[in-house]
Amino acid sequence: MTSKLQALPGFMLSAFGMVTMVIVTVAGPPAMAEAVDPIKCRYAQAKLGTEPMVCHDRASFVAKAKQSGLYFRKSLGAKDVFDAPDVFPLVAKLVSLYNDDDVMVMAQYIFPANDAENSYRKIRVALDKQYGVGKRVVGFERSPVFEYKWHLRDGVVVSFKRRKGSSNARLTYSRPHMARAFLSKQGYRPAR
Repeated sequence: MTSKLQALPGFMLSAFGMVTMVIVTVAGPPAMAEAVDPIKCRYAQAKLGTEPMVCHDRASFVAKAKQSGLYFRKSLGAKDVFDAPDVFPLVAKLVSLYNDDDVMVMAQYIFPANDAENSYRKIRVALDKQYGVGKRVVGFERSPVFEYKWHLRDGVVVSFKRRKGSSNARLTYSRPHMARAFLSKQGYRPAR
């Protein structure tokens, strides 16, 4: 009987002849668990295309992004680059940034220069419909410098802006506390 129990995985015979069942629980790092928490996913607001930002680790986001029509271009260390041709009125490039636990901390759509149809305004109006009216920080879509912000209840901050001297606009989805921690660890300093 002893040899049969010892042959079964998860069982062992103690020094006193009693059978003991061994249970091994394997848990991932806390940050990974945070990224795929079903409660957070239920209330997730920030979506990259059709996918909630806070509900995926790197591997699952890449797989879902490909299924939803984004074209994977390359992976460069902590970031992945996609082409996003059909998400917004302008063709965009999506760059997603991950921490050491493969949790997405920031994603940024990069748009080319505004067109005659004022697609930047269309993008901002679509964001207003999705997240509520954003706070205008500075300028308007046709201005050389503009910025709009949305603070979402899932902790994500959405920012749509163009900086001085740039022809491109950027739509950034950020988990601020995670992004700051990751970027400072990488040696980046905030822009002033």
